[in-house]
Amino acid sequence: MNDTFLADCMVGRLCTWIRIIGADCAYIPEKGRTLKTAAAMAKAQGRIFLTRDSGVEKLAAPPGYLVFRSQKWREQLKSAMETYGLEVKREWIFSRCLLCNAALLVISRDEGENSAPPLTRAAQEKYYKCPSCGKIYWRGTHVGAVLRELRESGIPLR
Repeated sequence: MNDTFLADCMVGRLCTWIRIIGADCAYIPEKGRTLKTAAAMAKAQGRIFLTRDSGVEKLAAPPGYLVFRSQKWREQLKSAMETYGLEVKREWIFSRCLLCNAALLVISRDEGENSAPPLTRAAQEKYYKCPSCGKIYWRGTHVGAVLRELRESGIPLR
């Protein structure tokens, strides 16, 4: 995926789902940060700004922005996918850290097992680590749940 995004606190759940599908999406969690500051940050970082605040249209906005009318993350995700041609490929799902957005690295089974619960250790061969925050990931039952959620939401998978 080539597009990178910056989501404000009005579309936090969307940000998580964009990361789940493997796209780069930074997040501004503070509600106190102004729209003008957020838009300037997106512009400086070359990111597409995602928000529900229609005031962005009155600013010298970043090169790309998308204002969502809907409060529902599914509709927001579909809109972003249609607008920017995003695809969902199975191999991209859970390839980014959901906490800090960094691309995950494959790590040794030994290193991953040290952080996993006992039942996970018996079932998993492959583990991933965030190089930024150190969180360990593995492909558990949540992957199937995400794929099902995307299918039920009408979001095409490749």
